Amino acid sequence: MPEPTEPDYRQSAVTGTKWRRSCHGEFDNAHARTPWIRFDWEDRVLLADGSTIGTPAGSTQREFSDPSATLALRNPETGALTGQTITHGELYAILWSLAMESAALADAAASASSLGSAGVS
Repeated sequence: MPEPTEPDYRQSAVTGTKWRRSCHGEFDNAHARTPWIRFDWEDRVLLADGSTIGTPAGSTQREFSDPSATLALRNPETGALTGQTITHGELYAILWSLAMESAALADAAASASSLGSAGVS
């Protein structure tokens, strides 16, 4: 084992900018249970050469237990509050609607694909 004062293989000093971002989310809507959403976070570093490095930084979880609870909306580009709010119930409806639209699009694509493979045009 090298001494702690010795550099690792190819060690070099780097300069960059670090920020935290949500990199993954999971929504759970189990039957007869309170729906929840989890956000996984990462610390991302932008290096001087333009490359980035990400490392896991934990997670946060929220339950949709109170449909009347409000959420202050933020601009995704700046993080600034927009002055608008929605309720958790409205957010749940938006996510559910996105799921249903996604399912309908997948069904339509599968139907078109099966028609195409059957020689029907």
